[in-house]
Amino acid sequence: MDMRVFFAGLSRAVLIGGCSTAAETATTAPVNEPPTTTTATPTTTTTIITTTSTSPTTTSVAARVPTEEELYGIWWKPDNSLFRWNADGSYAVDDEGHLVSSPEDIGTFALTDATLTMESGPDATFCTDGDLGTSEVQLLDEGILFLRATEATGCFGVRDWVVFRVSPSVGVECDDELAVPDSARPFGSEPLAFLRPGTWLVDCGPRLVHFTSEGTYVIDDQGKLAVSPADSGTFEQTDDTVTFTSGEGSEGCEPGSILLIEDPVAFDATIGDVDQPGPMGELERPAFHGNVVDDGCGRMSGPTTWIRLSP
Repeated sequence: MDMRVFFAGLSRAVLIGGCSTAAETATTAPVNEPPTTTTATPTTTTTIITTTSTSPTTTSVAARVPTEEELYGIWWKPDNSLFRWNADGSYAVDDEGHLVSSPEDIGTFALTDATLTMESGPDATFCTDGDLGTSEVQLLDEGILFLRATEATGCFGVRDWVVFRVSPSVGVECDDELAVPDSARPFGSEPLAFLRPGTWLVDCGPRLVHFTSEGTYVIDDQGKLAVSPADSGTFEQTDDTVTFTSGEGSEGCEPGSILLIEDPVAFDATIGDVDQPGPMGELERPAFHGNVVDDGCGRMSGPTTWIRLSP
């Protein structure tokens, strides 16, 4: 029994710990049209996280140009890439788990009508200052953005892609309990670096957690993970627990507040049937499940399941 996560274009379903025969068929986008999908009804599932969004070609919801405010937040392309568009006109892109600390590309953006322009700045670690990318953008549904690159220099490429917003809103509904797959492994069998570095989606969002290799973390559910996170501090991973301790810089938690997760187990999340302009096949992500027994900030309690989005 594996964990299968389906992000299938405009209609996406996440199956947690399910022994499922659900099939989602995605069609590759034609050259001049956004992607569309058709979705089969799951025959057997354990736990399903779904949205009701469907292709704009078959509903009254038409693709439209987003406002700049609708871009604000953190978006995910299911190949490890995370995108961050901020209210101050800055952006960051990274696929190595460093969106918070040292993203591969960071610069400024502007949205004029349907044209999104991104220009790399001097702090980028992969791109070069002045690299330029221009795309035509459409909001296909709440939290689903289609980009068609029209101009690219330097590190930017001319391609079509779809990204999904993961914070501050994601448009998914989660069942109350998330089943643990039979293949789950005790944390003691995992390397100490299982959690770091990287960005994780908590209980289907919009809460994200970013871990660093230095044993620090940031937590946020408002799309401001790297700008002004709600909580930051240090964490410790053992065979039986994961403990977070809020630091002095936390905006939403008192310094010294504890978030304690007991009985964590690790497993592999399979992300398949991803509808991108071009086949991607199945992807795998580390995941873990545990039980929150103490949260000094009052955010979480009970069973919790986390999926690593990047790297």
